Amino acid sequence: PLTVYPLNVLLALLMIVGATSFLFHYRLSRGWIRQAMTPEVLAFPAIILLGGLSLMALEPLDISTAIFHAVSASTTTGYGWLDLSGFKDPAKLVLVPFMFVGGASFSTASGIKLLRLLLILKAIPWAARRATSGVTEPLTLGRREVSGPEVAFQLLVVIVAASVILAAAFLFALAGYPFVDSLFEVTSAYSNVGLSVGLAAGLPLGMKWLLSLVMVLGRVETIPVFVVLFGRWGPKGAEPSENLQA
Repeated sequence: PLTVYPLNVLLALLMIVGATSFLFHYRLSRGWIRQAMTPEVLAFPAIILLGGLSLMALEPLDISTAIFHAVSASTTTGYGWLDLSGFKDPAKLVLVPFMFVGGASFSTASGIKLLRLLLILKAIPWAARRATSGVTEPLTLGRREVSGPEVAFQLLVVIVAASVILAAAFLFALAGYPFVDSLFEVTSAYSNVGLSVGLAAGLPLGMKWLLSLVMVLGRVETIPVFVVLFGRWGPKGAEPSENLQA
C-alpha cells in the first residue's frame, strides 16, 4: 500500500519536487549548487518539519504519517489517507497556514508562496529600522535587492488573499458550519490543496459556487483578477498601468 515505506517516502519526495521552483531544478541540473540554494529552498524543509512535529504534538500520529501530511499541505498536493474530520480543532488550525503559504514560487504549488512569507518576515525588522533610525539600507533577500514598493505590493497580495479566505469562512460560519472547519475548507480551496474535513460533500448549491469562486481566485491570484476587472469596467479609454506587477 502507498501508506507504508518506501512508497510513502517516494510520494513525499515527488510532492516536494513539484512544489520546488523550476529554477532550482534548472540550476541543479547545470551544477550551479550555490545559486540553487535560495532562501526558499533552504526554508522549505524546515517548514515541513515544523508542520510534521506540530501535528505529532496535537494528534497521536507517528512521525512518517505526520511528516507526509505536512508535506501534502505545504506542497498543496492534497494527497493523504487520514480522516481529517476526526482531527481536533488545534490540529486543523495547524494545517491552515501551511496550506495558505503553499510551496515555492515558479513551481506547480499554489498558495501565496513561500518567497512572499520570507520577504514579509524580513521586511518587518527592516521597516522598523528605517522608521526608528532613518537608515536607508536596501532590503535584500538572498542575492536580490527588493524595493519598498515591491514589498508593499507583495504584502498587499497576502492581505487580500487572507481577506478573501476570512470573508468566505465567515459566510460558511453564518450558514451554520463550524468556523474552524470552514476556515480549513476555504483555505484548502483557495490554495487548491484538496484536503478536506468533510464540508465539501453535500454543500448546498450557493456554497458550492462560493467555494468554486474561492478556488478560481486562489489559482490565478486575487490581484490579477482585480486588474482584469478594472481594465474591463474601469473608466472608458483608461489604459492599465505599466508599473503593475503580476
